[in-house]
Amino acid sequence: MARERILLKISGGNLKKNEDISFFNNDIFANLMDQIEELIREYDVALVVGGGNIWRGNSNIFSFLEESSAHHIGMLATLMNAIAIQNYLNKRGIRNRIYSAFPCPKIAEDLNEENVKRSLDSGEVVIFGAGTGMPFVSTDTCAAIRAIEIGVSKILVGKHNVKGVFDKDPHTHSDAKFLEKLSYEEILSMKLDVFDRTALALLASRNVKIFVFNQNTKDSFVKVLRGGLEHTVIY
Repeated sequence: MARERILLKISGGNLKKNEDISFFNNDIFANLMDQIEELIREYDVALVVGGGNIWRGNSNIFSFLEESSAHHIGMLATLMNAIAIQNYLNKRGIRNRIYSAFPCPKIAEDLNEENVKRSLDSGEVVIFGAGTGMPFVSTDTCAAIRAIEIGVSKILVGKHNVKGVFDKDPHTHSDAKFLEKLSYEEILSMKLDVFDRTALALLASRNVKIFVFNQNTKDSFVKVLRGGLEHTVIY
């Protein structure tokens, strides 16, 4: 019997703490590995990792740097995170494979849908790096595309210090209302800045649920699947 397949969208910004000088925080990585080790007992697991702890392609502050180049740097940052995650998984004896959206033969395999599915079927954790390989495309959209390609039932979206979706920004509005459930049609019509609209539109006609939660909570990915962490479901 085929196992349920899930995709974890890991925020790069959540791989470190604000006070960290380095790009990575060992305790955060260790807890992430603990969770993956538990999840692979029950699910086929794929990861889409951001690069915000290193570089954000849409936050270019350098006047000399072309916008497309800034996005390419961001894609390379996701590959750096993918390598770090792979090393942590290797230390745990967890079989894994990095697939890159553009050629990077020294560290990753070229992205091929059938090869990715075979990796998942064989029990490997798949780590997607380099986004979609195209500038101006968000990691959210990358996650949506990869989810559709490999046939996942759930996308787990970890956010930074936000427990889910609100009707307005809870950091600036004390009266913001927490939303436990939202249909794709509702979230698109409300124009909430939670998940890229292109990604939502891609997923709207497919049977994929998005779980939005606070990634900073210990064991957050496991807890949200077990019903032990407050979150929002988009369906």
